[in-house]
Amino acid sequence: SSQDSGDAPRDTGSGIDCAAQSMASSRVFVQDTNGHALRASGIAASYSVDGGEFVACEPYPDMPDYICGRDETGAFVVRAEADEHATQEVEFLVELDELGCNVVTHLIEIQLEPVVSSEGR
Repeated sequence: SSQDSGDAPRDTGSGIDCAAQSMASSRVFVQDTNGHALRASGIAASYSVDGGEFVACEPYPDMPDYICGRDETGAFVVRAEADEHATQEVEFLVELDELGCNVVTHLIEIQLEPVVSSEGR
């Protein structure tokens, strides 16, 4: 029968039992220009979805990573900043997996470059 076809359109309404686990929309690793975890004061990551207001990302436990968004889809902008470093933004699209159940987590690396102070210290 046609129901055995692996590529048949799937009913994401009631036909599929989605696991109720929360998934990170993106996991962001803030690093220095050498690719190592950035060790600087004032490190912060925030994100915006579909042009909305920026919201703080949550620090990942015991890792130099941030979780930016949970179970959210759309056009993301992630901003990383730190004291005496240039702020960087990365844009990407977060979508659901093929079952329409969970978001596909994006692993994002953002390199922050030191700002050379012009104050002549």
